[in-house]
Amino acid sequence: MRLFQVFPIALILTVFLYAFAADARTLEVRVGIYQNPPLVFQDEAGVVQGFYPDLLRAAAAAEDWSLTFVPGTFSEGLERLRRGEIDLMTAIAILEERKTFIDFSRQNVLTMWSEVLSSPDREIHSLVDLDGKRVAVMSGDNNAASFVALCREFGVVPQLLELEDFSDVLQSIVDGKTEAGVVSKLFAATQRQRFGLTSTGIIFNPFSLHFAAPKGLGGGVLEVLDRHLYNWQNNDASVYYESLELWLGFARKSPSLQLPTWLYPLVFGLTVSLLAGVAWVVTLRRKVRHATAEIAARELLTLARKNLLQQIVDNMPVGIWLSDADGNLQLENPAGQKIWGRKGLESADHFDEMRAWWADSGKPLAKDDWGLVRALRDGQACLEERIEIEAVDGQRKIILASAVPLYDDQGRITGGLEIEQDITEHRRDELAVADLARTWQETFNAVSDAIVILDGESRIVQYNRAFEALVGQQPADILGQVCCELIHGTGEMTTDCVLKRMQESGKSETMTLQKDNRWWAVRVDPLFDEAGYLSGAIQVFTDITQSKEFGMLLSDERQALEMVATGALLNETLDKIALNMEVHIQAAFCSILLISDDGTSLRHGSSPGLPPEYRQIVEGVAIGPEVDSSGTAAYLREMVIATDITSDKRWEALRVLLLSHGVRASWSLPVLDAAGEPLAVLTIYCREPRAPLAKELELAERGVHLLQVFLERRKREQERQELITLLEQRNVELEQFTYTVSHDLKTPLVTIGGFVGQLREDLKSGNEDCVAIDLDFIESAVKTMSNLLANLLNLARTGRAISEPQPVDLKHVVTLSLDFVSGDLSGIVVQQNFPDELPIIHGDPERLREALQNLLENAAKFCREVETPEIQVGCRVEDEQILCWVSDNGIGIAPKYHTKIFDLFEKLDASRVGTGIGLAVSRRIVEIHGGRLWVESEGLGKGSTFFVALPIRQG
Repeated sequence: MRLFQVFPIALILTVFLYAFAADARTLEVRVGIYQNPPLVFQDEAGVVQGFYPDLLRAAAAAEDWSLTFVPGTFSEGLERLRRGEIDLMTAIAILEERKTFIDFSRQNVLTMWSEVLSSPDREIHSLVDLDGKRVAVMSGDNNAASFVALCREFGVVPQLLELEDFSDVLQSIVDGKTEAGVVSKLFAATQRQRFGLTSTGIIFNPFSLHFAAPKGLGGGVLEVLDRHLYNWQNNDASVYYESLELWLGFARKSPSLQLPTWLYPLVFGLTVSLLAGVAWVVTLRRKVRHATAEIAARELLTLARKNLLQQIVDNMPVGIWLSDADGNLQLENPAGQKIWGRKGLESADHFDEMRAWWADSGKPLAKDDWGLVRALRDGQACLEERIEIEAVDGQRKIILASAVPLYDDQGRITGGLEIEQDITEHRRDELAVADLARTWQETFNAVSDAIVILDGESRIVQYNRAFEALVGQQPADILGQVCCELIHGTGEMTTDCVLKRMQESGKSETMTLQKDNRWWAVRVDPLFDEAGYLSGAIQVFTDITQSKEFGMLLSDERQALEMVATGALLNETLDKIALNMEVHIQAAFCSILLISDDGTSLRHGSSPGLPPEYRQIVEGVAIGPEVDSSGTAAYLREMVIATDITSDKRWEALRVLLLSHGVRASWSLPVLDAAGEPLAVLTIYCREPRAPLAKELELAERGVHLLQVFLERRKREQERQELITLLEQRNVELEQFTYTVSHDLKTPLVTIGGFVGQLREDLKSGNEDCVAIDLDFIESAVKTMSNLLANLLNLARTGRAISEPQPVDLKHVVTLSLDFVSGDLSGIVVQQNFPDELPIIHGDPERLREALQNLLENAAKFCREVETPEIQVGCRVEDEQILCWVSDNGIGIAPKYHTKIFDLFEKLDASRVGTGIGLAVSRRIVEIHGGRLWVESEGLGKGSTFFVALPIRQG
């Protein structure tokens, strides 16, 4: 057999033997796939197809691998990688969180972008249009994560629907479940027509796709794939570009390499004659062809990459500038020209020609401030800087600028990339949204009720300023906390918790809560998601402390009024009213001081919270303008406030006692009757120096009103008892009067009857002298009866009300009385003792004259038996009253009769002239004028003095 025939056979045999040997070391590789056509997918027949499977099958053929495809969703593939259930995962982007459980191929398989698709009838052209819209994303996808981050940055809040793969995402738009969907740019380009969808123009998030293997377990497989990818991507005739053309539609140009026909006989002859030479020539040809193909492929690849890059850049909705290491611009897209309104600069040195300012501070940008300049100079990325620019036409715009340096394999900066996005409208919308949010928050904070919004786990996601004041926490300590923990100090709900009841019933629930001495009405309303599931709650706390305290106050007042109505003891009722004040006015003591009967001093009524010594000190304190706050309030008939008793001179007497008991201020309110006269004083003592609050004054005034009702009722009860006593006294007098009428009036009648009979006998006998005597006796008896009836009528008259009160000069009344009895006073020395002026009182001057006249007549009658009879008459002012007296040096009165002599028809000496009515009449007249009549005498033979005390403010 000739050599040229043996060589191919040997070659085939060698390949067969190599393949056979390799088959003995076949490696099984489990590959996770998901539905992402045309990159990787499983068709209706169950055959795995796409760009990635083509590459894997080529690598498997070269490396003698056995491929096992494991279908599932993208999320399931990630989880299988985490658990090491598969060896490879296709079409996956590098994310930092994935690096914890995934190793990625170093070689980039494809560069991709994220895109938002929608139906043609939807008006969605910018990211802001997605606010509140339903948007579908693939679960666990890099595109979804970037979309959420982008929305958060611009304050857009879409309603996300997570699905298993990209096909489900687009199908949800077709079915009307969502308005838009987020997929990769490649999937959108190949599938949007099939689903009848269109691009929204929202393109973002450039990223690269790689192969992935479990952490630390797929290094060998990834290294082999990296080597093949590098060779394929540098060979335009490789399976990489064949599959790229097949699935993605990118055209490729293969180099035309053909050998001349005359060379084959020459090679064949040389091969036959010189095997070594043929082998050398074949080897050389192979190297030359490989080198030539590699150079051509690189050129075509460079051209293809440039065309592909230019196509992508020109269609990008953001401005893109690419520069070399010296800052010379190499590439600019139409969107960038549109932003500035002209073609870009030739180099970064011309940035100082641009008019621009930092959007946040308004400070102008210098040339060195631009991100591209800094990226080329410092080698650091400058991301998402907000800049306000002035375009060529003078229009102001807000752009979002990012710049990054580009490096070669040795880590040297080879250029820079700057991306600018016109966010003017977005910025306006963002400011409008921010202004709306601020207005809402201000309104939210202005609500007086404490409001908190909770998530499904009862954690706080939003609250207003009133809630912050309720819990007394800093804002940083509120968000994310469990509401029960802040309100009740425990993270667990009790059985009666309003939140727990709301979760069980699914309806609004209410309760009443007491916290820090305040009362709150709590209402919880459930929040539901679109599916009707409970997703959170709104809890509202309304301060009802005032109404609660008012209700308690009304209850306490009702109890006090019941005590008044049922006639409870004075001390018990006063203690109840005082305790009510102390309960409803925090850190305060209360005292109630009563006005004495004569209206000149204070009597202790109640002071349950003050020390026992207080009662002893205040008992009998005189009412006056500088007598602590209580005595001053009674004197002035108005409220008196002592804001600090340490410096208030009115409190000198009680200062040490009150300070030792922690009292620093007092507020005294007089309790006046219907006529404006003081009945008592209510005093509130406070532990700190201050004036009363409006609420505290209102409570004190309610206490004053309650005291007024009680004391006036008690006063009327006392007057009723006094009237009963008076009626009883009048009944006794009536009995005496009846006895007098039956006895004293009967005597004259008997005398008259007897002498009438005697008169008839004398007339018959003609005895004229006896007739005259009979008539004298009859006349005397008639006069006696007439006087007795006149005195009785006078006594009855004094029991009735006096005439309309009028100003009375008491000195004139006394003088007039002396004139009326001047005949009875003949032979008696009368001494008068009057001041120059006396205050005017109000009353009935005629009745007062009558009372004083009776006293003068009585004095004249009982002093004539002494050798030198003498009477003293006088008046003086004493303690808000006028004191008058009539004194004689007559027979005197034993002390045991000092009261009895004022009784009706009472005569100590029956033999003396008189009816025993005069003193009773005088006493009744004085009492009707609000005064008092009494006698003082050391005994028989010592003379007597009758005193009349009349109040100055009588009327």
